Amino acid sequence: MAAVQALKQKLRNSGVTGSTIETEEEKDRKDRARQERQRCKNLKERRLETEKANVTKQEELMNKAREEIEAADRVDDQRITAIRNMQEAREAREGEERRRKEYEKYNKLRKGNLERLERERLEREWEAKLAEAQRQQQAQAEAEAAERGRQEEYEEDSYNSEYACDHGGWWAKVKGRQNCLVCYSVRKFLLECPGCQILACPKCQVGFRPYYE
Repeated sequence: MAAVQALKQKLRNSGVTGSTIETEEEKDRKDRARQERQRCKNLKERRLETEKANVTKQEELMNKAREEIEAADRVDDQRITAIRNMQEAREAREGEERRRKEYEKYNKLRKGNLERLERERLEREWEAKLAEAQRQQQAQAEAEAAERGRQEEYEEDSYNSEYACDHGGWWAKVKGRQNCLVCYSVRKFLLECPGCQILACPKCQVGFRPYYE
């Protein structure tokens, strides 16, 4: 304080007023305040630069992380697509195998049905042929029985008429393939007695004709 008073006294002696002294003090104070503000500003600017650098670094890290995530997503998408394609291919193969087995089963059943139908058709044809053969045999047996009946009746009539007819005269020729009623041989023609109309082959006709002829 003594130094300040001495300074003020010296300034008064030199003609410097108190307002001038206060102005210089104010100027010093303002300079100090300005310097302090500048220092604070510099500190803030350095802090801001540091924060900007940190933000930039964080942004770079975030961008890098985002790129890595996107790359990982692309890899995952490719893997998912590959897995989906493999699954679709497997499902297609399984579907094709299932359709093939169903087709084979259908063909087997169809073949079995066709074989069964063919077997039934052959059985029906065999039964029809057997029935037809039996019918023909029965018809033939009935025809043969009827023929034997007629033959026996004819032979009986011929036998009865043999003693009433001398079988003389001219025996007419009856053309056409037929059985001899005596020896049953097949002949191209037979001879008919003019009296009793018995039919006989030339060989058997000799036995019927009278000895005087």
